[in-house]
Amino acid sequence: MDENYIKLQKKLRIDFNNLEIYQLAFKHPSYLNENFSFATNTNQRLEFLGDAILGLILSDYLYTKFPEYNEGFLTDIRSELVKDQTLSIIGKEIDLGHYLILGKGENKSGGREKESNIADAFEALLGAIFIDKGFDIVKSVIHNIFGDRIDLISPKELKDPKTRIQEYYLNNQSVIPIYKLVKKDGNEHNPIFTMSLIINNKVISYGEGSSKKQAEQNAAKAALDILH
Repeated sequence: MDENYIKLQKKLRIDFNNLEIYQLAFKHPSYLNENFSFATNTNQRLEFLGDAILGLILSDYLYTKFPEYNEGFLTDIRSELVKDQTLSIIGKEIDLGHYLILGKGENKSGGREKESNIADAFEALLGAIFIDKGFDIVKSVIHNIFGDRIDLISPKELKDPKTRIQEYYLNNQSVIPIYKLVKKDGNEHNPIFTMSLIINNKVISYGEGSSKKQAEQNAAKAALDILH
């Protein structure tokens, strides 16, 4: 077996049976666009499966671990755990970008570092583990990966920065924050947006991100840091 996949097995604490299903988990749609064949597939079906498995296992884990929490609170925790940003961080920790099979254009544009690509690959990997090893093994992998993260979650931090900053200014000054695009840098494949957060016609903070939404969240986070 490829030495790189041996490293991945050690990180996941499992042994692969069918290497091909794991290779498929890392085959990005851009590869198919440049190497079309009726025999070629991508990781999108495995991603669909892995997303459902992750949601089910985390829901069961949270339901059992937090019997005192209501449905809304459990949903907030799960949403925090399964968002692309969290899955991308986990994926980078186990170096999933290294395994991605990309088209040349996607590879040149930094596809191995893209948050969405790594998050999708992580979900596809879970789908592959389920097919290759079964439910109990993928459940164990998910528990090992997410257990410590769940223990560290602070209830106050479950709300995203934009929600928290809006609640603060509505409660304290009866105003709603306004976000304005300052500039857009980079290229079509890797744009960088800079957004400002404005309160009473005054710029409070700035944030950057690969999308306007992400830049707004980062501007809100910067404002929270200032308030703290």
